[in-house]
Amino acid sequence: MTAQIYETLILDERRMGMAIELPIPEGHPRIALVDDQSLSHTACWRNYQGTWEIEDGWLYLRRLRGQYRVIGREPILADWVTAELRVPRGKVIKAVHGGFMTLTEEDLFVAVEAGRVVGERVVRNIADGTTPLE
Repeated sequence: MTAQIYETLILDERRMGMAIELPIPEGHPRIALVDDQSLSHTACWRNYQGTWEIEDGWLYLRRLRGQYRVIGREPILADWVTAELRVPRGKVIKAVHGGFMTLTEEDLFVAVEAGRVVGERVVRNIADGTTPLE
C-alpha cells in the first residue's frame, strides 16, 4: 500500500493538508471530467486532488486537478459532503507508507454534514505513535 497525497484545505486563510478522500459528485454541472492522467499513479488512487475551503461555517470545493476540473471561478458549495475531515498538524511521529495512516503530533477533526461545519475537535497523539490522547 502506498501513502496517498493529501487534499488541500484552506482554513483561516492558511493552506494545509487534509488526510481524507472526499468524493466528487457524478454529473455535477460545474465539474468536468478531463483527459488528464497526471495524478494517475500509486500515490493518488483517486486520480484527482481537490482544494477545499471552509468559509463562514461551510465547506466549498475551489479547485480540482487530475481527471477533474471545476468550471468557473466561483467555489462550489460541497453540500454532498458528510464526513469528518482529518487535518494532520505538527511533526510526523510515525511515517506509514499506506493510505492516510501517517501519524503527526496532533489531528484536527472537522465534522461536516451536508457541507455545513457542525463541530471540531483536536486529538493530541502520543510520541510513540501508538495511542491518541483526547
